[in-house]
Amino acid sequence: MTVKEYANKMGLTVNRLCEITGISRQGLYNILVKEHRAENTQKRRKAVTELLKTIHEDADRKVKQAEQEWEERTKMLDMFYNN
Repeated sequence: MTVKEYANKMGLTVNRLCEITGISRQGLYNILVKEHRAENTQKRRKAVTELLKTIHEDADRKVKQAEQEWEERTKMLDMFYNN
């Protein structure tokens, strides 16, 4: 999987992925494509923590958006009775 594909699956751009993780494009390439595993474990742990935080924030935002849409749609049902 390329860095761009990974970023897209995470709902991010490559630049945003670099910003969140604090890892350069080359660093991400080495991790994701070349599968370098053992170096900078503390930096990777921080990157994973930040990505997880971003994923949770995105999920919360989507849930709130879905709830708002549901509310709006159910309110629109009143149009059937009030016309």
